[in-house]
Amino acid sequence: MEAAAIDGANEWQRLRFMTLPLIRRTIFFVLIALMIGGFQVFISVLLITGGGPLHRTEVALTYMFDEAFGSLHFGYGAALSYVLAVVIVLVSLVQSRLFGRGDKDVEY
Repeated sequence: MEAAAIDGANEWQRLRFMTLPLIRRTIFFVLIALMIGGFQVFISVLLITGGGPLHRTEVALTYMFDEAFGSLHFGYGAALSYVLAVVIVLVSLVQSRLFGRGDKDVEY
């Protein structure tokens, strides 16, 4: 960082060309974990609102649960779980493609 500052790099250039490449893999891991965690919000929605008035607070997992065990449509609930798994994998692949550009180990 000091050498880049001496060479005339400003704050933005040091962030873009030095800091972000070093923490890219960490950012990727955190984004994937947060995305999967966001899809797994179930217990709090089920306990607090149960899907809410007119299904306004319903999320994907509560919808699957309600279809499988509330309406006894087990096949439809299972199909929804596979669709959700495919969506999570696709979003993870897109994120890995975006963060995988120039996938070389960076050492300074």
